[in-house]
This record gives sequence, C-alpha cells and structure tokens, in this order.
Amino acid sequence: MTRTARAGSKALGRLELIAVARELLRAEGLDTFSLRAVAKAAGFSPAGLYEYFPSKQALVDAVQDHVDGELAARLRDAADVAAPGAERVRAVLLTYIRFAVERRDEFLLLFARLGARVTRLEQEQHRPFQVLIDVVEEAMATGAVRKRPAMPTAGVAYGLWAAAHGMATLQATYLQRFEADFPAADAVLLQDFLRGLAA
Repeated sequence: MTRTARAGSKALGRLELIAVARELLRAEGLDTFSLRAVAKAAGFSPAGLYEYFPSKQALVDAVQDHVDGELAARLRDAADVAAPGAERVRAVLLTYIRFAVERRDEFLLLFARLGARVTRLEQEQHRPFQVLIDVVEEAMATGAVRKRPAMPTAGVAYGLWAAAHGMATLQATYLQRFEADFPAADAVLLQDFLRGLAA
C-alpha cells in the first residue's frame, strides 16, 4: 500500500470512528461515552483505536469539531431563509436552542473541556459565534439593532448568545423534563430582547 493510500485509509478510519462516536452519543448519552465503547461499536480493538486517536480527549476534540461545524451550518441555513435584520438574528438564536434540545448530548459535549481548543476555534471564521456576529452586524447596518460606540459587534452578539445559551442549556439539562411551551417563550423573549437592542 502506498503512503497516499495509507493516509487515505487512516482518514477514512478517523471519519468512521467519529461517526460511530456521534451515534453512540445520540443513542446512549454522554455519561457512557468512552474509547472502549466506541472501539467496540466500530469493530476495532481498543488498542487499534489508539492508532487513530491517542486519547479520549483527542476523539472528543474531533467529535466537537464535527458538531461545531454542523451547528454553524444549521445557523447559516437559518440565516439564509429568514428576513434580514432582527428576524434573522432571532432565527439564528432559536435554531441554536433547537439544536441543543434535539441533539442534547452532542451539544453538551461541545462545551465539555474545550480547554486549549478555544483559541483555535475563535480563529475559525465558519464557527457558530461568527455566524451570529455576521447577522448582528447586518442587523446593525439596517438599523434593526442599535450600534453602540463603546461596544463592538462581537460584544452585542456575545450578550445575545449568552441569553440563548442559557435558555438552551436549561432546556437540555435542569428543565429537560419540565413541561412548558419553551419554544413559544423563547420566541417571545428573544423578540423582546431584540426590541430592547433597537431602542
């Protein structure tokens, strides 16, 4: 086997293991997530898995990258179909919350021990926070969100993300089994927040 073929085979093996890891997260949750469980589900020996990922954190990092990319893509899709301005910002935030509820364990894994990855993620312009910054900047350009001379666009986007993230995290954890119409509340509250930012 040539070096190129070996590299291609290893890349496919990594992708297969990431796919299996994500499926395990959806089926069994974050609590039982382990290298051994992933190896067994993928038909690898535990030792064989280390050829692709030297540690559990390395696999977690890879899964986080894929989940982060999928979340960013969903946010971009939501932005593309919503009307420009405040409605586009709200659509992105509501999509973020839905992702957290529908993909609970992947969402929670996304924020598990990001550690050294934070600096790198901040530099990758396709990530979820950048999508939000872009739509907030657009909303400012249309006047739907007021510009604040003392605060950059990222600061306003941060405040909005913090609000949506709090809603998402509560619904994915502490309030997971609480019976309430959270989607309706999210829509109204975020609309009110955005009206406040336009004042």
